[in-house]
Amino acid sequence: MTKTKKYKTALDEGNDTEGLCYEAKKERLLVLCKEDPGKKLKGQRAIYAWDLKKKKLSKKPVHTIDENAIETLLDKQGIKTKNFHFKPSGLAVHPFTGDIYVISSVGKVLVVLNRKNGIKSVTRLNENVFEQPEGICFMKNGDLLISNEGKKKKGNILLFQFKGSIE
Repeated sequence: MTKTKKYKTALDEGNDTEGLCYEAKKERLLVLCKEDPGKKLKGQRAIYAWDLKKKKLSKKPVHTIDENAIETLLDKQGIKTKNFHFKPSGLAVHPFTGDIYVISSVGKVLVVLNRKNGIKSVTRLNENVFEQPEGICFMKNGDLLISNEGKKKKGNILLFQFKGSIE
């Protein structure tokens, strides 16, 4: 039988913590809130850090993502964003760059954050390819995997080969 231990945090069901990943360089887990993390961060989504040594969640988000900033960047790309919403469901840390990739089925976007909490890029995901993108992770070689839940079609996992340099 597996033993488990339950830890209390300030987050609750209203935060809808849907994303979780390991950030190796900082030896911590990143916890992604799908919903609005409170009045002080209205219009943003938050990523908290779980310190694996101290067994504690950060009191403040270690990263925030502003929904309006995403919308502005999409508008600059000529992408229509009428009634745009961003409700991220998954995140992963790139093994070479340390950038954080955040995926959202709602709004169909992939947001890349740099290590200083800035939005590095926003990519609109094609609905014909990404029916319901929910999961994201990287392989050790930098290849990206994105999983789609099936609505009308069968779910799938898509592989995107890393074309960058390891150095």
